[in-house]
Amino acid sequence: MPLWYYDKKEIKSTPSIQDGVDQETEQRYRREGCRFILDLGIRLGLRSETMGTGAVFFHRFYMFHSFKQYPRY
Repeated sequence: MPLWYYDKKEIKSTPSIQDGVDQETEQRYRREGCRFILDLGIRLGLRSETMGTGAVFFHRFYMFHSFKQYPRY
């Protein structure tokens, strides 16, 4: 089972970057995805722990899959 910690080398070679998405765009997609999770969680009245867990799983998913293959929304 893969670890939940990543070094800088792994972060700079995500599946999205390997698919041609530049690093700045990937970072923006990640910020926007987390913002979406937080906004939706607030509207639904979820606890901050729940929203934080959603953001962690969002980031983890995109460490194994590309934004080109799975759009963020």
